[in-house]
Amino acid sequence: MEEVLSIAVLNSRVKFNRTDVPFSERKILGDATETGLAKFAARFVDDYDKALERHPKVFEIPFNATNKWALVVVCFRLHVLIHGGTDEFHNDR
Repeated sequence: MEEVLSIAVLNSRVKFNRTDVPFSERKILGDATETGLAKFAARFVDDYDKALERHPKVFEIPFNATNKWALVVVCFRLHVLIHGGTDEFHNDR
């Protein structure tokens, strides 16, 4: 479950109208799927903002419906995690 929450937080592209208020009082700016994942993760992550600060994005290529993959690179415990692609993308190769 911890890995799923990390992925939901660190791969998110949502923005917030403000960050000086508790998560539950913020307006989330993003598509419905991203918003749902952010709200779900925030219920279980101690501090959503701290998680983003501790593991900043280094590089990102947003999902492309034509190519069916995305790439997100974040700093995580002196390692770099790379997440990209969908099952459909992996099965085609």
